[in-house]
Amino acid sequence: MVRRVTPLGSAIYLIYEHSTGLPYYVLSYEIAPRLNNRTYYCWSLRSPGAPPDPYECDWTPSKWAKVLSGEDQGLGYAFDYVWVINADPAFWATYGTLFDENTTHDPGLYRVQKENGRVRLRPVTGQKD
Repeated sequence: MVRRVTPLGSAIYLIYEHSTGLPYYVLSYEIAPRLNNRTYYCWSLRSPGAPPDPYECDWTPSKWAKVLSGEDQGLGYAFDYVWVINADPAFWATYGTLFDENTTHDPGLYRVQKENGRVRLRPVTGQKD
């Protein structure tokens, strides 16, 4: 579905928690030529109080929102989508405030939208929107 509903030139941030990266690399290949979070390699975001993990980025929700919106200078581009493939309850508890209020906190594809200076992640249906 992701390749079907996202334009070739779009940027997709992949989330695959608790992984050493193999799923991230396979899925990055599958969505090519779309851009992804390759510069950060943060396919997993650390929740407060979680033990250190070399494959996770220790970001606050506001830091991740800056990365998604392109305000963070690390990549030079903003993300159009977030693809949550595998996320635990701690991820949703920490970063759930960025998602649309009606989100059921399920894996899926979310469109990145900026409204009134705030990043919101809205579920994408099976059609181009």
